[in-house]
Amino acid sequence: MVALELHLRDAFLAALMLTGSIDAAEQAVSEAIATSGCDVAMDEMLVATAKCAIQIDDEGLRRAEIPSGLPPELQRLFLSSAIGRRCLVLRMLMVDSPWKIFVEF
Repeated sequence: MVALELHLRDAFLAALMLTGSIDAAEQAVSEAIATSGCDVAMDEMLVATAKCAIQIDDEGLRRAEIPSGLPPELQRLFLSSAIGRRCLVLRMLMVDSPWKIFVEF
């Protein structure tokens, strides 16, 4: 159960960074679970969540919410444009070790 919680936490954080919205991140993770199931590997969950997150309507991305619970370094990411934020996060998802910067806070 702990592994599943970690997978979902990491997937939610990735979706939050991609969408800029807590509601949109929840939607992306829910859609990823619906399409992939809960018993997938972490990498597969992140990919499924990222696919769902980037398909969410861009209109909601114009005004990113800055979650106060995130470290200042991640809060600054929300100040960038939606396209810039998405590019950075997708690039980090493509590389194994740097993504740990985002998930180990």
